[in-house]
Amino acid sequence: MRIALLVSSLSVGGTERQALLLAGGLAARGHALRLVTLFPGGALEAEARALERVQRVQLWDHARARRGLRLLAAAGRLARALADEPPQVLYCLDHPSNLVGALAARRLPVPLVWSMRESSARPGWKLSLLRRGCALLRGRAALLIANSQAGLERMRSVGALPRHSLVIGNAVDPLRFRPATSVERGAARAALGWSDTDLVAVLVARLTPDKDHATFLRAAARAAAQEARLRFLCVTPEPARLSPALAALAGAPALAGRLRWHAAGSDVRSALACADLLVSSSLAEGFPNALLEAQACALPIAATDAGASREIVGPAGRIVPPRDPAALAAAVVELARLTPTQRAELGVRARERVLASHCAEHLLAATEAALAQALHSA
Repeated sequence: MRIALLVSSLSVGGTERQALLLAGGLAARGHALRLVTLFPGGALEAEARALERVQRVQLWDHARARRGLRLLAAAGRLARALADEPPQVLYCLDHPSNLVGALAARRLPVPLVWSMRESSARPGWKLSLLRRGCALLRGRAALLIANSQAGLERMRSVGALPRHSLVIGNAVDPLRFRPATSVERGAARAALGWSDTDLVAVLVARLTPDKDHATFLRAAARAAAQEARLRFLCVTPEPARLSPALAALAGAPALAGRLRWHAAGSDVRSALACADLLVSSSLAEGFPNALLEAQACALPIAATDAGASREIVGPAGRIVPPRDPAALAAAVVELARLTPTQRAELGVRARERVLASHCAEHLLAATEAALAQALHSA
């Protein structure tokens, strides 16, 4: 198949990471791939350029105009950019791309496949507007692929489901995300000033309301007061955007010298290399990549019951209610107080779950079949 994958940008994020996985994997399976971005730049751009047999298409090569203005003109640019050799399927990977793809469909008569990769409980006005636009244009999409049942239900609730829909969970490359060696672990901890006897809990999340950093910081302070060996690392692309309220929580006496912020780059594995466990405090999720990546690195998880988190974690960690710092702290302390052998056993179980259900080959096979069905049903 000739496939065009359309994504807003290649900044650090779960959707962008899945875009690279799909592009490289489908190209390796023999499909003609074009990876198209609405907005230029991004920390993952270098990785995209390195993908073999994947053609890169940028609708803009500069960042001068505002994103909103560019979005209005993107449909025409997309149609022109793909007109020389139209794809057989256009797969849009996020809400802005869904909207642009639907607007371009009049001039680009190919099967249109939408994606739903979020399930925000409290969408801002921009996301609400995009969802509303998708609801108005849902008839132009042949298929919607959601990465979680929660995401599918969210699209259903706003009336934005196309004729056909299905759920294909996210995946992770278990060769890229793998257990850290003792050398990698030691180097990662030394860079933070932490010793091998410390117990390190890592949170990987953007600074958005749905990730609920406030609950994490309250839970971390409680857990730190109960377990002196605990240390906490917050990995986010935007550590400089810490609000005064979060800064105050991060300054709790129990966290003094025991909390670090790390600016996420294109690969968070170096941050996971220092970890004993992963923490997720989200209010709402789709299919969180951070949990898959941690499990592939053989880390047990303490997570809130949001989106597909319970399904992902299973018996390889602990699930607690959202907005409950006491419960999250108790789960963190419980995992921290396991023996190294017990934590290692949970980690092995976690990695086995990824290899069994969420490795890249499963994602590629399921996506390939769905796109082929959309093409043949057109």
